[in-house]
Amino acid sequence: MLEIKYRKIFPIFMLAGCAVIFWSAFVSGFKLSTVMGLILLPVSILMLTKNIIIIKTDCIEMKNLLGMTLKKYPYKSEQVSIRNNNLYIDNQKVFSTIWAGISSKQLKAFFISQQ
Repeated sequence: MLEIKYRKIFPIFMLAGCAVIFWSAFVSGFKLSTVMGLILLPVSILMLTKNIIIIKTDCIEMKNLLGMTLKKYPYKSEQVSIRNNNLYIDNQKVFSTIWAGISSKQLKAFFISQQ
């Protein structure tokens, strides 16, 4: 089983944005933008901690930030292909490794080890 999270740069960037929003709210008082900081804070924390993709030996589970399974893609090893930083099952794009915290090489190595 392979558990994949978001790349760390996105939630860290959002946490830095939250810090700037909260600092400006502290200096100049509460503004409407402070609400945006209150929304971005839990989202960025969930992006750092939760898995978005779980690859099992027979299916790929796409998860949301709350950990609920949104979609399952059943597959066999001969149906899987990795092209241009994207994972395909029967030529249907499942996800892109650009947003995920895994490289195409690591993903290929995982599927080779499964065979």
